[in-house]
Amino acid sequence: CGSCWHKDWTNLDFAASQNNHHVKKFNVLDKLPFDDESFDVVYHSHLLEHLARSEALGFVAETFRVLKKGGITRVVVPDLEKIARIYLECLEKARRGDEVDRANHQWMLMELYDQAVRRSAGGEMWRFMTKKDLVNEKFLFSRFGKEFEYARDTVSLDDRLVDSSTNHGRLKCLLNLESCKLKLLRAPDGNHFFSIESTFNFN
Repeated sequence: CGSCWHKDWTNLDFAASQNNHHVKKFNVLDKLPFDDESFDVVYHSHLLEHLARSEALGFVAETFRVLKKGGITRVVVPDLEKIARIYLECLEKARRGDEVDRANHQWMLMELYDQAVRRSAGGEMWRFMTKKDLVNEKFLFSRFGKEFEYARDTVSLDDRLVDSSTNHGRLKCLLNLESCKLKLLRAPDGNHFFSIESTFNFN
């Protein structure tokens, strides 16, 4: 859950704060410490893109194990196809552009790579976004303040989560996304926080 937790949820994170009793430190690559059909809803955000395919299969299978029949799972991952397209646009502008265009290109490069190799909360993207001399704040808010379709392009999502040699065929239902909203908001004290919601159909 990172820093986005709720006191009424069961919150797990790789590196939970020692001062936060609402978040339990747990390696989600292990078997989830819950009984079968324990939860009405399972939600994870920007986690799958950090896992190898075999790890993702095991983790998602575990989320289905602890999910009650008829329950809901909500998943958020980056939109790789859209990121790649915008990166190419920014690259062309940066070659003939000004400081803002070069900053936009730098940001899109981080969107492509930082999320896949990140090993600390926020990674390079968070450090870039919160620096004092930010010259392309409008562009960053445009990246995080609008609706976008399901993260990860449908081909790689299908390849990553569906393995015909296992009992994970029903994971194809993850492609039936209704909507996904992510907004980057600024609190009165100047800090940033994310508002994220995505909805899937299970047919």
